[in-house]
Amino acid sequence: MFKYHKQLRSFHAVAQKRGFTAAADYLNIGQPTVTEQVADLEERFGVELFFRRGRTVELTEVGEDLYSVTKGMFNHEEEAMQLLESLHTHRGLLRVGAVSPPIAIELLSKVDVAYPGVKLDLSISTEAETLSRLYDFKIDIGVLALVWQDENLHMVPYQRHPIVAVMRRDHPLANKSSISLRELSKQPLIMREASSKTRQIVEQAAENAGIALQARLEINSREAIFHAVRSGIGISFVTGIEFMDLPELCAVPIERGKLIIDYFLCCLNSRRERPPIAAIFAL
Repeated sequence: MFKYHKQLRSFHAVAQKRGFTAAADYLNIGQPTVTEQVADLEERFGVELFFRRGRTVELTEVGEDLYSVTKGMFNHEEEAMQLLESLHTHRGLLRVGAVSPPIAIELLSKVDVAYPGVKLDLSISTEAETLSRLYDFKIDIGVLALVWQDENLHMVPYQRHPIVAVMRRDHPLANKSSISLRELSKQPLIMREASSKTRQIVEQAAENAGIALQARLEINSREAIFHAVRSGIGISFVTGIEFMDLPELCAVPIERGKLIIDYFLCCLNSRRERPPIAAIFAL
């Protein structure tokens, strides 16, 4: 394998950066060298790894298969260098990806107290994007609202929170101790994007009850949702921990708090015993 290490590294960089020029910049070597090393692989093994399209490239089927292998090889190499660097500087790096900012911030605050020398990196994105970053070794731990089992992931329950209806304080339903889905079906609603777990749970509960909800507006941002509700466009949904207690807004439980989201801490099974990751699961 070591005989082709340079060629594989060049291939991996081109696949990752989707171009020979970008790969050369990333590796800090000349583009002709990258091109030659990839060509060496293709000629030696009689395969085509990329479709060349001007300045961009597209992986062939064989290239996709090889890239799935080199991601593990070179991301582990990068992790090894980070480990050695952390030993040298007495600092480490923990990369967390999450679907819920408040839960992620709460987790990082615990890490900061327990391990003050650790540098923290947080990315907030959709569940699909967070999972992709886990699989690509771009984050170490994910905070996800999963509803299925994945044999590639180590998952432990972390927190569970009820979904609440967010509305203006002067709304006629604002003083209720709980609001039903049937009552909400008569109101203009502001929904998150279709991939949102909050939206999926609300819509599934309504479908199970034979209730049709009316979405007036779809927004892919929690912050924007609060602004939209405050402006009077409609009612929306968040988990209780995500509600921002603004003067104009209030949160009302739905179906007496029966709509729940479970959040999990996740990492790749292959990395669950790594000391920095195992330490977080032990908090």
